Amino acid sequence: MNELGYDVGVGAFGVIGGPRNLPKEVIQKLDEAFGTAVNDPVYQKFAIANDYIPTYLPPNEVTRNLDNQRKIFRSIMEEAGILKEK
Repeated sequence: MNELGYDVGVGAFGVIGGPRNLPKEVIQKLDEAFGTAVNDPVYQKFAIANDYIPTYLPPNEVTRNLDNQRKIFRSIMEEAGILKEK
């Protein structure tokens, strides 16, 4: 998309979610566990060998990142005339 003048990278990523009202201590424990797992040297080596960029975002950054992506793609779709409003 950069070659078309859009400052956006398009790639695949995964997000793990939980039920509403998950206790904060559970969120913190999962956050720490996933952060530790992604930063494990064995996982890092595996991910890189399989052309994956191992990155971990804590819960608050995931929400911000997804919202930014939504805004960028909405703008692109509006400019292209393909945005369908409900």
